[in-house]
Order: sequence, then C-alpha cells, then structure tokens
Amino acid sequence: MLDPLRHRQLARELVAQGLWVTCDGGCMEPLLHSGQTVRIVPCTVVRPGDVVLFETLGRQQLVLHRVLFKVPGLPWFVNGGDRAGAHGLGVASTQRVLGRAELPRRRPSVSRYVSALRHATR
Repeated sequence: MLDPLRHRQLARELVAQGLWVTCDGGCMEPLLHSGQTVRIVPCTVVRPGDVVLFETLGRQQLVLHRVLFKVPGLPWFVNGGDRAGAHGLGVASTQRVLGRAELPRRRPSVSRYVSALRHATR
C-alpha cells in the first residue's frame, strides 16, 4: 500500500500527462453523467466555477466537484456537485487539488439551471 504522500505524487504525475477519469455517480449531472470520461489537466490556481479533481482528507478518495467559492485568506474552498444541493457541500484544501476537468465551453442556458434546481430540491 502506498503512503499518502507517494499516492498524491503519483496522481499529480498522471495528471501532468493528461489523466482521463471516469465519473462515478450523478452528483455532477446534468453536466457530467455516471460513466462519462473527462480529461484532467494541471491547474495552478483554483477558481470559482472550475470543476476540479481533489483528494479528500482522511479517506484518500478522489472527488470531482465544482469550486463554489474560496475561503478568504485561507487555502480552502467550498465545493459541491451540481446536483447535490446544500446538503452536498464540502470544504477542501487547495493543496489537495490534483487538476481541473477540461470541459467543453458551453453557453449557460436557463433550462439547465432550472433543471439543476429541480434536482437539488428533491
């Protein structure tokens, strides 16, 4: 079993080469669906709106969520899935971000946001 530091180093090396990951779960719907693959690319700055791959504290799981906002003055950000609603929010360290999802740029539509709100309130 790899120690956590070596695990993170290997993950960063894979991302530097253009890592492809397969989404598992529906928390990022309607943008990303379970089974869909997405390319992860290195990022040096975490910005609100980015979809980032990061390692959780303690459990060493990889999570792909949207950055909602950065905590002022601290190396932390609040994140959540597009479908998760308020109960699916989390806080993570910017130091645990492995990369950013390379997504096609689409113009936001009102129907997408209405659909996301409907799913979030269920």
